[in-house]
Amino acid sequence: MAEVPVLKYGYIKYNTRHIPQFMKEGELTSESYIHGPFYIKSEIPVNLNIGGIKFVLESGEHYIPKYHTFSELYIKTDLSNPNIKVYKDCVETVEHFRCVNQTFNYTICIDSIHSDVDTHTVFINGMSYTLSHDKLISHILRNSNDIDMGEDFLWLRIYDVETFIQKDKNKYMYFDYIYSCDIAKVQKDTEVTQYFVNWDKDFIRLSFPPCIAIVYTEENYEPLKNILKEKYNISITKIKPTKTTVRTIKSYEDICANIAEHYNVLDEGFRRNIYELVTLKEIPFTRDLYEKLKEKYPGNKKLPEDEFVLIERNSTIK
Repeated sequence: MAEVPVLKYGYIKYNTRHIPQFMKEGELTSESYIHGPFYIKSEIPVNLNIGGIKFVLESGEHYIPKYHTFSELYIKTDLSNPNIKVYKDCVETVEHFRCVNQTFNYTICIDSIHSDVDTHTVFINGMSYTLSHDKLISHILRNSNDIDMGEDFLWLRIYDVETFIQKDKNKYMYFDYIYSCDIAKVQKDTEVTQYFVNWDKDFIRLSFPPCIAIVYTEENYEPLKNILKEKYNISITKIKPTKTTVRTIKSYEDICANIAEHYNVLDEGFRRNIYELVTLKEIPFTRDLYEKLKEKYPGNKKLPEDEFVLIERNSTIK
């Protein structure tokens, strides 16, 4: 019998003092705003501002990946100081990048960066935070009795994904809005409403100008467009259909293989001294758990060829 894999709730304790080999050394910069990863050599502590919070980076050599993706990072210490050198646009080796890339869906804890108070500096989904140790643990374990594949284990890739588009345009129905100061008249005009599949019959939406929602078919687009223009000077444009994503949950065996691969890469990152996975709770990924996940995350099915699809502005086919 194959060994049951284990899902691990925890956080990544990242070692900024591990300096990877670079395929490209990067360029020395005097810019205070740092968007991507950077390598810094400093003989003095360096003041940072990350997401509006003040931090201090310890002196020494550090490599900081792009964990601050959605938090603006500024170096507040004067970079004309000869004791500081900052390099941007460094390119890591493939091996190092692969190890770091596996950690981006984790809570990242960095002990070389400190806030004004005695807390942990962490990055969660690209945003910077300062948390006490108790709050850090509480955050990580908040869903540990109810697995959240959209946040805690996004890396697991439980779906096979394909795209689909309904080929028969006569099966399109369009959901849109029409705006006019005369919308109350349009709403009751049978010469217009005969071309609607459905519409706001009994209320008007409080936009400016006011509007109603309408649904119409492909074959009614041209006559509807013409009569709205002729009678009320209302212009409509047909919404361009886009592909929809179809997700089908993978087999138990495929997900088990994903789990094994993921933790093998994390083990490699530990062996290289890049980081450590601090495990707070383990959950065996049994077949019973897999069946529960199938019920909770069933994915979505491909539409039959003869079924109508609803197309909304700025959205995919539904």
